[in-house]
Amino acid sequence: MPDIRNPQQIRSIEKKNKIIKAGFELFCEKGYYATTTTQICRRAGISTGALYSYFRDKKEIFIAAFKDFLDGDYYNTLLESLNNFEEPFNIDMFLDKCVNVLTELYLTSYKALIELGNMQIEDQHIMKSFGRFEDKFMRAVVEALTAHDIKTYNLAEKYYLVFILLETLAQEKTFTHDTIDYDKLKNETFSIIKSYLLIPNRDCT
Repeated sequence: MPDIRNPQQIRSIEKKNKIIKAGFELFCEKGYYATTTTQICRRAGISTGALYSYFRDKKEIFIAAFKDFLDGDYYNTLLESLNNFEEPFNIDMFLDKCVNVLTELYLTSYKALIELGNMQIEDQHIMKSFGRFEDKFMRAVVEALTAHDIKTYNLAEKYYLVFILLETLAQEKTFTHDTIDYDKLKNETFSIIKSYLLIPNRDCT
């Protein structure tokens, strides 16, 4: 196997970025395990030899693709939208926006995100690289809530649990069950979250 290159020239950087983009698209469409490096080469329009001059294996492409996703305009624009609110701040509208952001992510990247979650359990390298996916989302929500004077004790720790509820709601919105009424589920979820987040505490600052 040739040495892995760290591209410096514009043409080489563009070629590497094509591999990353093609890989991410295929991971989102097919999932990690069903995607092959041959398919990535075909999508990127490059040779197999060229791919292996930039990446050792498919996992390296997966890691690079998600780093690019987390640091890219798409994900960060979604997070920034959580702070775009006209006053007065409405907690229900805010929670709706959180669900919509997660739904948007699932609609575009569900298979890749699910397999990322599964791979984090099995692979410490993946865990260290992408534990920040949830952290980054949660931090954006905590900052938005704090900016609108939603203050409670252990807000960051509480929101980790709130994230699970919002994630479940977003998955139901994306992949509906015939036996579940989404609007009723949303009302119940929001009611739980509000009663949990808005508990007053004398130690709250």
